[in-house]
Amino acid sequence: MDGPMAAPLPLLPLNTVLFPGSLMPLRFFEPRYLEMLADCLRDSRPFGVALIRSGKEVGGPAVPFPIGTVARITGVQRRPDGTSNLTVLGSERFTILEVLEDKPYLTAVVEPLVDGDANEPSLSALALEASRDFKRYFALLLSVANRWAPDLPLPTAPVDLSFFLADQINVPQTQRYALLSAPSVADRLRAIRASLERDSPMLEALATDKAADDKAPSHPA
Repeated sequence: MDGPMAAPLPLLPLNTVLFPGSLMPLRFFEPRYLEMLADCLRDSRPFGVALIRSGKEVGGPAVPFPIGTVARITGVQRRPDGTSNLTVLGSERFTILEVLEDKPYLTAVVEPLVDGDANEPSLSALALEASRDFKRYFALLLSVANRWAPDLPLPTAPVDLSFFLADQINVPQTQRYALLSAPSVADRLRAIRASLERDSPMLEALATDKAADDKAPSHPA
C-alpha cells in the first residue's frame, strides 16, 4: 500500500529494535500501555514498535526514531496483578510521518517502508555469501560457548534473510536501527557481512585458545 495508513497506529517506544519476522516477548504494566493493549485487542489491530531516540521507556515521555516495525500480537497472558505478558511478531516496517498525543499513549500517522530492490536477481549471490559468513560465525559462537546446536535453518528469500541475520548478530541498538532502516536489502546484507567479518577473527582466536586449553593435559594436585 502506498501513502499513509488509514488510521493512526498505536506506538510503543522501546529501548530495543524489533525486526520483521522476529518474535518479541513484552510485559505491559503501565496503565497507558494496558489501555493501548486493550484497544488493540478490541479492534483486532497491531501496534508499532520504535526505538527510543530520547526519553524513557517507562514513566516519562519518549521521542522515537522515525522508522519502526508493525508488531502483530500472537499471544496474551493476563496476570492476577493486572499486568499482561504478550508475544508479538514483527511485520512490515513503517516511517513515522506525524506523532500524535491525543491519547494516554502515543499514536502515529505512518506509511509503509518497502525495500525497492527486494526482487533484484543480483541479491541471490550476496545473500548466499551472507549465509555462509553467518554459519561460520554461528559455529564459532557455539565453539567458544562449548555448546552444540543442530544446523540453523536460514530464510532463503534475501529480504527475509537480511532481517533474520540482523536480529541474530550482536551489535548495539543504534546499529540494529541502522540495519532496520537501511535503504535497501543489498545495503543491509553488506552491513551484516561487515559486522560478521569484524567479529569473526576475535571469535576464531577465542575458539583456538579454548581448543588448546581443552587439549592441555591435566596435572594432579
